[in-house]
Formats: sequence, C-alpha cells, structure tokens
Amino acid sequence: TIFNGTLITDLRRLSPSLRSVTIDLSLFFPIFSSNPYDATISISVPTALPISRTLSASNILLTAATDPADIHIAFVLSATLNANTSPQTLTFKITSEFNPALPEIQFSGAMTSSWSHPFDIKWLTVTSATGNLILTSGNTQTFSMNLKGSLSFSSSPVSISLDVSGQNFDQISLEVDNIPLSVSSGLSSVYTAITTKSAPSLLSGVSLSGTASVVITTYSYGQYQPGFTLMVYAQSVSDETLLSAIKVLKPTATPSTFHFTATLYASIFGPSEEVTLNLQELSAFLVTKHTNCEEFQIYVDVSGKPKIEIGAQFQTIVADGSVLSYTVSGDYISGTPVVDFSGVLDSTWDHPFSLSWMNITQGKVAVTIGGLQEFDFVLSATAALSFVSTGPVAVTIDIGGANLEDVLFTVSGIPIDQSILSKVTKIVGKRSSVPSEFSQITITGTLSFTVSTYNAPTAQEGFTLSSHVVLQGGSLRSVLSYFTNNPASVTLDLSFYLPVFDLSTAATTLSLSESGPISLGSILTLDSIQIVLSLSSNSVSISVDSQLAVTVKHQSTPLVFDISADYIAGSSLSFSGDITSTWLHPFGLQWLDVTTLRVNLVLSAPVLVQSLTFAGSGSFKIGVNSGDCQIALSITSDFTDVVLSTTITDTWTLSQIGTVILGRQAPALLDDFVTTESLSVTYTIDTSSGVSVDCVGKLSGDLAQKIKAVSYWWGVDIMPIEFEVKLDFPIFTVDPLDVSLYVTWSDEIQISTHVWFESVTFDVTVEPLSVGLDTKLKLEWNENPPLYFEASGSFAADSSVLLWGALEGTWINPFGIKGFDLSDVILQFGFNPMLCDIDACISDFGLGLQMTIGDKVIKFDGNVEAPDFWNVFLEGSLSGGSSNPLPLVDVINEWNKVNPSNPVSTQYIPSSWGVNSCSFYFAPIDGQFGPIHYARGFGITGDLTLLDMNVYLSINCTDSVGLSCNFAFDVDVPISDFSELIKKELGLENNNAIFSLRDVSLTEWSQKGISSNVQPRWQIEINVFGTDHYLDFRVEQYELSQTFHIFFKKWLDHLFN
Repeated sequence: TIFNGTLITDLRRLSPSLRSVTIDLSLFFPIFSSNPYDATISISVPTALPISRTLSASNILLTAATDPADIHIAFVLSATLNANTSPQTLTFKITSEFNPALPEIQFSGAMTSSWSHPFDIKWLTVTSATGNLILTSGNTQTFSMNLKGSLSFSSSPVSISLDVSGQNFDQISLEVDNIPLSVSSGLSSVYTAITTKSAPSLLSGVSLSGTASVVITTYSYGQYQPGFTLMVYAQSVSDETLLSAIKVLKPTATPSTFHFTATLYASIFGPSEEVTLNLQELSAFLVTKHTNCEEFQIYVDVSGKPKIEIGAQFQTIVADGSVLSYTVSGDYISGTPVVDFSGVLDSTWDHPFSLSWMNITQGKVAVTIGGLQEFDFVLSATAALSFVSTGPVAVTIDIGGANLEDVLFTVSGIPIDQSILSKVTKIVGKRSSVPSEFSQITITGTLSFTVSTYNAPTAQEGFTLSSHVVLQGGSLRSVLSYFTNNPASVTLDLSFYLPVFDLSTAATTLSLSESGPISLGSILTLDSIQIVLSLSSNSVSISVDSQLAVTVKHQSTPLVFDISADYIAGSSLSFSGDITSTWLHPFGLQWLDVTTLRVNLVLSAPVLVQSLTFAGSGSFKIGVNSGDCQIALSITSDFTDVVLSTTITDTWTLSQIGTVILGRQAPALLDDFVTTESLSVTYTIDTSSGVSVDCVGKLSGDLAQKIKAVSYWWGVDIMPIEFEVKLDFPIFTVDPLDVSLYVTWSDEIQISTHVWFESVTFDVTVEPLSVGLDTKLKLEWNENPPLYFEASGSFAADSSVLLWGALEGTWINPFGIKGFDLSDVILQFGFNPMLCDIDACISDFGLGLQMTIGDKVIKFDGNVEAPDFWNVFLEGSLSGGSSNPLPLVDVINEWNKVNPSNPVSTQYIPSSWGVNSCSFYFAPIDGQFGPIHYARGFGITGDLTLLDMNVYLSINCTDSVGLSCNFAFDVDVPISDFSELIKKELGLENNNAIFSLRDVSLTEWSQKGISSNVQPRWQIEINVFGTDHYLDFRVEQYELSQTFHIFFKKWLDHLFN
C-alpha cells in the first residue's frame, strides 16, 4: 500500500481522486543480460480506479523499464453514457505508453462490448468502435469514439465520430459526414427512417445534390439542437407550396433560381415529435429597387400539416440615403402572396433626414412583403433626442412611398417639461429667440410629437408637438375670453408645428384647440375653436379657426360653416367663412336650393355676439322655370328666427308664385296684379312667419277699384302707376293661408303746405278683403327740423281713415327753441272724403308729447290749426295732477342744462320752493287759442309763494336772441297783500294812516339775467309819515324764498324809524 511518492503521483494522473492504493509489485533485474541495469517493475492494481463520475479503469497493469526509461499501461476502460435513454456502459481494452510527465496523455482502444444501435436509434447500426481518452495535467478528461456502421436511409457504410462531454458525460454528439442520399427522395427516406411515418409530399419536392452530413446530439451547441440534424445542398425546389413561399421575396423565382442549404431536424430524444426543414439561401438579391435581401431561409414544420415560416435579413435604402439593416421572420399562409414579417433593427439610424437632434439607436421592425411593389414597414424603435434630457424615448416610424420618402416618426409619453416650447423652438426650429406668448402657456399633460416627411393622413409634413395646456394670462387668454367667461379653467390641446424640411419659407405655427361644443346663443354653436399663432422671423400674429353650426327653425339639421378670424388686441373678433355643403330645400321649400353661403360673425368679450350676417347664391325652380339667384340671410336680434331673401327674375305671375309657395291654388285677387314680361321678384323667407314676395307692377280688376276708392286724398289716377307690391304667405304660422298684400308708392306726396307723405302702403287683407294705410308722414315747420312719423290705420266703410303714429326719435329744439328735448311724440291724422273741398280731405290733425323738468314729467296735447296746418298750441300738465308742485330748483337746473357755460347757483334755493297748480304750453308763433293768449315758445303758469304772499307766476321764453329760452319770471305782486304784511310788521291793525303803498313791482327776474349777475329788481313807491319814498333795489334770487319779516327788516324797516 502506497500513500505518496512517484508511483502514486503517476497513478493520480489516471485517477485524480486517488489518496492511497494497494498494489501487487514484482521487480525483475536482468543481471545475466547484456544490460543488467534494465530493471523492470510490474505493478498490478487489483481494484478499479475511478477516472471520473462516468469513467473507471480496471485490471490495471503498469510495466516500467528503467534503462532506457519506458512505461506501458494496460487497463479496461468502462464508460457510462447518459443519453435521454437509460444509461449505457461501454468497455474498451486500452494499451498504451504512459508518460505521466506529459501535459496530455492519450489512450485509445477497441470497444469490447456490444453497441449495435446507440441510444436505441434503430436506423443507426454500429459494427465497430474505438474509444479515445485524453487526460490533461488539469485533471480533466475527454472521451470520444470513432465508430463504423451504417444508416438505414443510405446505401454506403459510414464513419461516425462521437464526442462525450459534461460532468456526467451526458453531453453526447455523433457526427456523420459524406452520406450519399437519393436526389429526389433523400429527404423523404430520412424522414420515414427517423419518424417511422410516411413523409409529407413537400419533402419530395426538394431535389438534393452532393452528400449529406448528420449530427445527433443530446445537448445544444453551435447551430445544433438536441436531436437529429441532417444538412445537405438542395439544387432545386419544385414543391408548389415552398415555391410560392419563395416567391413572396422574389416573385419571378423558378424551382432552380436558388440553391439552398437544406437542414432537416428531428427531436429524437424525449416526447417531442418535432420535425422541421430549413432551406437557407445566402446569396443576395433585390426584393424591390430599394431593398436588398442579404440572406433568407424557409423554415417548415413537417411534424404534421406543414407550417411555413420565412426568415430574412434585409438592407433598405431610405430616401435620405441611410441604409437600414434588419432581420425579420413571418408565417407564410398558403395561397397568400404577402407575408407580415417582424424582427429587429440590426443597425442604428443616425440623424434621419438630416434631423441633427435625433438618433435611432435600436428597434423592432414590422413589414409586409409580397408582389413587385415597394413595401411599407414600421419600426418600433428607441430614439435619443437633443431636447429631451430624461433619456431615450420610444418612437414609432412608418416608412413608405415609391422611393421610401414618406416617413412618419411618432413619439409619445415625453415627461412634462415647461421649457419644452423654448427648447424645440431653438433646437428644432433653429430660431435664436422665443415668442413671449410661450410664457403664457403651462403644460399639463405628457408630450408627444410627430415628424413627417410628407402630408400624412394623421400628421402634417414637418414637426408637430402636442400636449394639453392651460393659459396663464396675456393675449392668448384674451382670445379665449371671447368664448368663455372663465378662460383660466379651460384645458386646451396644443399643437406646435415647425416646417423642419422648409424652415426658410414655410410658416411656423402654434395652435391651441378646444373641442367644444361652445354655445353662443340659442341657435349658434361652435363645434370647436383653434387659436393659431403664426410665427415669422420677427413677429407673431394670432388668428382663430372654428366650425360654426347655426340651428334654425323649420330646418332638421344645422347649417355648418368653416370660419376664421384675425385677432387684434382690444378689437372685436370678426369671423368669416363658407358653408360646408349645399343647403338643399331651405326650410322645406322644394323650389329653392342654397348652393353657396358665406357667414360673417363678430364677437366681443366676454361671449357676446355683436353681429351675424350671411350672403350667398342659390338655384330655384318655380313651375317649369329655373335659374340662379343671390341669397342674403339674417338672424333676428334675439337669435330666434332667420330671414332669407333673394331676387329672381323670370316671367311668372303672382298667382303662379303663390300657388307654388302655398302648395294650392292662390287667391283670385292675385290675378289683379299686372306684371311686365320679365318679372323681378324678391323673396323674403322669415322662419317666424313665412314667405314674402316683393315686385313691381300695375293694378287691375277688383284690387284696382278698391285702392282707387280709398286713395281719394291723393288726387291722382292710380291705374297707370307701377306700384311696389309685397305678398305675405304666412306658411310657418297657425294660419298659413292668411295671405296679405301690400301695395306701396315710395315717392313723396304733398298733403298740404307743411305736411307730406314720404311713402304710402295700402295694406290689403285678401280674404276677407279689407284695406289699411301705412305711411311715413313728414311735418316741416319754421325753425324746426323735419319731423317724421310712422303712422297707420284702417279704412272705414265710408272710406274715412284715422292714422296713429309715433315720431322717429326725439324732437330736439322744438319750434327752434334750443335746449328742449321732447319724447314720446305721437300723431293723430285723419282723412274723410267729405272734407276734400275744405281742408285737403284732412279731418283730424293732433299731437301728443312729453318732456321732463327735473324728475317731473309734463304731458302735452294739442291740435294743428287748418288750413295751412302751421299753427299749433300744445297745452300740458304735470303727470300726477296739478297739485303736484314744480320745484324752482328744477327750473333753474333746466336753464343750467341748456346753458352749462353760464350756470345759476341753487345753493340757497329751498327744495320745497315751487310753482303750484302748474300749466304749460308750447307754440311756434304768438296766438290765441280760445280765450288764451300766448307767446311763441314755451311757458309755465301757476302760483308761487313769495315773501309769504301767494302770487301769480308766469315763466316764459321772452328772449328771441339766438332762439333760446331765458326762463323769464313774470310776477304780479298784489299791493293789498304787500300792505297787509307791512301792517303786520308794524303791529297796526286798522290804522294805516302812517303809510300809504302806492306801487310795488318785481321785474327783470330771469335765469339768463341771474347767470349774468343781473338779480331780480324791486321797485316800491311808498309814503311814510307824509314823506314820499321811491325804493329801487335788487335782491339775490334765494332771498325771494325767505319770509316777509326778513325782507322788511332789510329793506323797509328804516323808513319807519
């Protein structure tokens, strides 16, 4: 038994785990030979030594000669192989030289055990084998075998190499080269041999050339998987299914176009029955003019019904000159000429289309190939962007077009960055400055953008950045205030467009969109709004685009317009735009179509429609006649109704028109309107009432006789006159057959010296027949601007008529008196045929009006005097009755209103001091009305408390200079009342012998005078104690409102001292 020394060291090369060993040793010394020093040592090891877990050596015999040194070893090698079957132990008889000093020791020997079908592979028969063991100085072992045998699918013997590796020698591979196979049926024979099944017909369509090689392995290494792999050259492919798959890449391919390397694989170990065929072509060819196939393979699963997959490596030259390399695969479906491929990008794409701020680093590819046309493909890639600091982003790239020039880059999910607009402007837009409006925008959502080399369905050519934003103030929020009362709460969609492929000429824009709907009233809705900033090199302009929907009565669908407006700070927003489609049969009128219609909409902030107008053109058909016409459309101020008007020229009668509009026979009275050969008709369609028709013609028949009977005051023959005629068909009302006819003469008719009719309209109700009169009456009086009244009335059975009307506007400076404004002026005017020989047929002529002094309303009524209708006397009273006083403060303020440059102070005037029992008048000339004599102008009469006396007061406009009113106060001071007040001050009862009041007067009291510091004048003639006194003095106006006691003490008391 040895534990150390040279011998056990040498044995440890064979069995590394050996610690000690018991041996049988014999030592032979050839002392009688010629070399007595050549001693021989024979060592036998009675026990088996382990070489590794699966290798062992037994019957070891070690023979060593000493001179010269030479060692031989002989042993039986046992190798246990662990394939997917049960372990199989093989034995080999090993004899070899043994030099433990070498780093590598090789042993070999013939197999002594039987191994006809390795690993139970029935189609493989082994006739002989040699085992090879290599021991290294690192205590590792390599075991391999060289076998001779045959394959059931080949007619010639084969040489087989078997390599064993792995800790348990469970990694086993067998390789067979130079296997002759049948050209046409070789693959079928192999398939049947290894699967014991009939081969698919597809395999017989692959013609072989040369010899094959087979690898059987229990583990994966290199290009091999566990199982059976056969490789052979295929000189042609005649199977229709395989050839169709090949034609996906090259439609012109024939069976012999390509020479493939055919690989047949079968999973012979374990339960899987997978069998596949792989046809690989390594030569390059053009798939399209821009795409080259570097290599491809047809992968067929022939385990059951064949399934075909195509894999390929492509190189595509994009329009910017970049070469994209990618590897893809896809399933081929029999009968389908195209295949959807997917795979990975093998190359980077630096600065695509000269976009210096973008690099595509990696990505996945999806492409559809088939036919001769250029194909589109999609990259799902990763990009590095200069303006995104958080790292690479995901990008989708769609590539297409005849020359692969149509490329769309789509990036989403970029983190919020409030400086992104500035970065993009400078980096992508290559601009040195950033518009100040960008500071008004706050990003609220993640960012995304597109870059498109063409106008794609989903993206404009160029760069477009998108996000959700809100506005913080400034001009952009001002624009939004036209559409909402709370612009700060509105979230907008941002779209920032830069024409990166044409920065020198194309416009850079930033759009802010609100999807709506936004209501502008009961009938107006904006489906969306888009605020557009157009950025030039040195300025920013703002515009607004939208789509307006107008909902109108008797119309089932809204009218839709594309509109736009330019924003100017501080101004209204004026939109204009066209209707998006033809308006067929507006309001259900089958005889009319609106072919074009343009809208003008003016908005002010916040959310107020200032104006809305429409204009366009249309086509019509009435009876057998048709043509084109111009259209005008308006909306009522309360946005409840629409009015459409158009003028049509043709040869119809009113009866024909009425029949078309009413949808039934028109009233016979319409035949009494005589038209010219070519009739110009204006149609007005009002959704609140119906259709009105305007035209020109003459009257005849019953209609003419009726109009003639009520126009006696005119004094002309109406038969030759061409009137303007309007017909109303109230088709949208509860009584659509209540037709009205309006016959109008628009020229002026003089009724008397001062009275004219600017125009007259005979209002005819057709059924039953009745006539009214509508007119615009003009009055012209001296020193007065013309007054115009809209008046109307109905004719009675005796053809008399009483018209009532109101003045248009306010009567300013009536009768030439400056400073007065008269409102609510009404007129009563009448005709009677019995008075035509007396007063120009005029039976009634009266006026009513009102004016305001302070907070008091004065109502006037009066008649105009025949025969010249110039003289008029208007008498008025305070609204609320005569007991309602008129404060003098209000009279003074009236003067101040008329004469603001010369005001009269009211500081000391008591508000309670006023005129009682007032009456008023207006007159253009001096005159008499019954017992009343009056002066031209304006006057007030009544009672006034003056120094404790109740006096009669008259306020008149006595100043004719400049046709103004001086507000002159005329006071009659009673001598007896004045004397009684003096007695009271002196304490006298009936004795008045002390004084005698001969005369007292208060004159020169006017507001005009006081404004010029000319105060009211007292003149008093009195005898006191026999002495005559004549007093002449002036007092402040407010003193007249004081008590007589104060007045007496100041001005009279000294006479009695």
